[in-house]
Amino acid sequence: VDPMTIFYQSTYSFDSTGLVQFALNEYTSEAPAKYGMKYKQMYGITAQSTAWCTLFVGYCAKNVGLIDADLYPSNNSWVPDVWNWFKAKNWWVDKSYNPKPGDIVLFDFDGNGRPEHIGIVEYWDGTKLHTIEGNTTGINGESSVLAKKARGNKYGVLGFGIMGGVA
Repeated sequence: VDPMTIFYQSTYSFDSTGLVQFALNEYTSEAPAKYGMKYKQMYGITAQSTAWCTLFVGYCAKNVGLIDADLYPSNNSWVPDVWNWFKAKNWWVDKSYNPKPGDIVLFDFDGNGRPEHIGIVEYWDGTKLHTIEGNTTGINGESSVLAKKARGNKYGVLGFGIMGGVA
């Protein structure tokens, strides 16, 4: 896949790669997607107990061509692997960055300096970070679901993976 063809897909209006629109379409058609079995299938995983936040993001990235274009890691079933891939490419920024739609957000909720959760930035409105995430808590408190979230003041954010780097 020619990476430049991804950036000029006119059918997607939210971000240049189509990642946000694809993830929103998944949310609309699949939520709550309890246990994320659809996303685990790509990796041959059948256990309900397996964490699947990275599997959801990887599924979306693969389906819009980001993995083939080397804009998202092919080894993406574990959050630290995705983090290390973005850092190795120098496409990693800390949470002081104002994210754009389609950026990858990594969370460090336990404060140990390492990410344990991942999602796709839908948008940043200046006070709340709006994301689409798998294996998270839904609006009714249900766990292990596909959901849209809005976190005040970038709560829990470690930083962002920026496909292609920061311009």
